[in-house]
Amino acid sequence: MTDDELKALFAEQRRHAETLHEDVRRRFDIVAGTITHLDQKIERTAGELRVDIHRESEETRALLRLSYTELERRLSTLEERVDRLEALIRPPQA
Repeated sequence: MTDDELKALFAEQRRHAETLHEDVRRRFDIVAGTITHLDQKIERTAGELRVDIHRESEETRALLRLSYTELERRLSTLEERVDRLEALIRPPQA
C-alpha cells in the first residue's frame, strides 16, 4: 500500500470516526434531555403527591375529630342513662 493510499484510508477512517462521534454525541444529548425531562416530571409528580397526601391527611383528621366527638357524645349519653338506671334500682339509703 502506498503512502497516498494509507493517507486516504486514514482520512476515510477519521471521517467515519468523526461521524460515529457526532452520532454518539447526538444520542447522548437526547438521553440527557430525556433524563432532565423525566427528573422534572418526577419532581412535579412528587409535589402533587405531597399536596394530595397533606389534603387527605387533613380530611382524615377532620373525620376522626368528628367521629371522636360523636363517640364522646354517645358515651356521655350512655353514662347518664346508666347513672339514672342505677339510681332507680339502688335502694334508698337512710
